Amino acid sequence: MSRIEGRAPRIRPTRHAALLLAGALSLPCAAAALIEAVLRAVRALG
Repeated sequence: MSRIEGRAPRIRPTRHAALLLAGALSLPCAAAALIEAVLRAVRALG
């Protein structure tokens, strides 16, 4: 039981860090895709 308790705290921070990293990487990608879509719409109208 003590081994499981020792491993659990290690897994949680890594998952949390992975989620933060994924969010930090996906945010600029989503923003770039949105800007690109807006530019395409402007070019199509103009």
